[in-house]
Amino acid sequence: MKLCIALVCLLCLPPAIIAQSNAGMIRGVVTDKNNSVVAGARVQLTNAVTRYSQTTTTDSQGAYRLIDVPFNNYRLTVEGTGFEPLSRALGVHSNLAQQVDVQLGVAGVSQVVDVNAERGLIEPEKTAPTTVIDRNLIQRFPTSQPSRSAEEIVATAPGWTEDANGRLHARGARIILRKRGGLEQRARCSAPRR
Repeated sequence: MKLCIALVCLLCLPPAIIAQSNAGMIRGVVTDKNNSVVAGARVQLTNAVTRYSQTTTTDSQGAYRLIDVPFNNYRLTVEGTGFEPLSRALGVHSNLAQQVDVQLGVAGVSQVVDVNAERGLIEPEKTAPTTVIDRNLIQRFPTSQPSRSAEEIVATAPGWTEDANGRLHARGARIILRKRGGLEQRARCSAPRR
């Protein structure tokens, strides 16, 4: 008799063990801001620590279902064409189905502009301005007068400044003096460190 009771208990035990699972289910409906269903939206459930992931797509009524989800904390991400993606944290800690409805917002208009250009006239290895003062510049100068000195003309060029005593100071300028006959003299001046 004890043997019969033991056999009956053993036969009834496996369904009780099977009924106690450590997995739950998440279901819901994906809609837009006007409460219209979003069919074909991608729904993904992920856990970054365990690397568990389950993905599904909403049906024609916007419904989705994720089954056999192990107990843990997850991130639910929903993406639909023409909608802003939505992501939220949730936990599965019961084998009862959780209803998680999602409402997606319309995606903003975005535009990507690719600019491809060849190297221009800027020379990045040269950090100081360069001004060439030659006969053409002097003749084109609006206030060029025979009585003007070279210092007055140079003082108007970029990279030069004149102090209160009328002396010229270079601020990182590169000087090229052209003489008659095509000879050039080059000099480089740097600003004094303070």
